[in-house]
Amino acid sequence: MIGMGNVAAMSQMVQRDQHQQMDNAQLNWGAKTGTINRDEYVNLGNYKNETERLEGLYAKDGLNAREQRILANREKQYDKMYQKYSYGDYHPRTVGKDDIQNRQINQLGRIYDGVSSGQVTMREGQGLLNQQQHISHDKGHFQQDGLFFNKLNFGERANLNNQLNHASGDIYQAKHNWRNDWNQWMGGMF
Repeated sequence: MIGMGNVAAMSQMVQRDQHQQMDNAQLNWGAKTGTINRDEYVNLGNYKNETERLEGLYAKDGLNAREQRILANREKQYDKMYQKYSYGDYHPRTVGKDDIQNRQINQLGRIYDGVSSGQVTMREGQGLLNQQQHISHDKGHFQQDGLFFNKLNFGERANLNNQLNHASGDIYQAKHNWRNDWNQWMGGMF
């Protein structure tokens, strides 16, 4: 039998996942319509990745009330950042803390380029953002067991780099396949 605490935790996890999906769709729509520029897209995508990394870091023993508040506050902050960016032309500088994050920042820029040009469909863009967030979640999960103050060991770093290599190939594929927003809008007839 599932306890009430587990039901509440599962409910919050489902809500966060639905919120993430809406955020990714909104972010790609902003890129597509030009209301979000490349720097803003990368900054917002990196913020979502860091939120996912934190969730992976916290997930070891389940989320306590403090961790749930931190994640909820980050979601609210993301919404405020998106609103601010969509009504102005900002160029936030996004700097990674390590080589893994720097690769993700680069890949977010590539995703933006594909979505904004129409080479990457909205659905493909959403999948690519989900993939980046999954990598960040794994990074946090690896860091939770780190013996060296959240540092990654050689095997964990290799695992993340392999995931990033795969993600890079997926971005390339999405940008160079036959799908684009023009034939998608036409019902995929071409």
